[in-house]
Amino acid sequence: MDPLSVCRALLKESKLKLKGCVSVADQDKVIIVPPSTRRDEVLFALHSLKLALPNVVVTGLPDCGRAVINDTGGGTYNLLVEGNNFLGVMGTLGVDGTRATSNHIVDVEVLDLYKVIILLLSSVCLSLYFI
Repeated sequence: MDPLSVCRALLKESKLKLKGCVSVADQDKVIIVPPSTRRDEVLFALHSLKLALPNVVVTGLPDCGRAVINDTGGGTYNLLVEGNNFLGVMGTLGVDGTRATSNHIVDVEVLDLYKVIILLLSSVCLSLYFI
């Protein structure tokens, strides 16, 4: 991720209306200029930018809200992802798609009926284990 990719993501977000207001200043800085010069409109624009900027997706999968990487030892890791883009996660560089599992039936159903059956059986077995 670099300032140019941040700049592209901000300009691609149509709700922000920042065309001509975003520029790259340095190799680690992005400058955003409010589109208006009136004092009351500048304050409103800065406040709305402050609220909207955390929701802009710069890199990654837009359908995934959060990702956690666990070190299981021995040079292997677990990737836990919240969201509905199971196919996108499986296609991510470094993810072994043959060992990926999901608990969202619709995502798995697109891939294979066999995986849906395994998912349902493992969910039932797991819930019976905790009873």
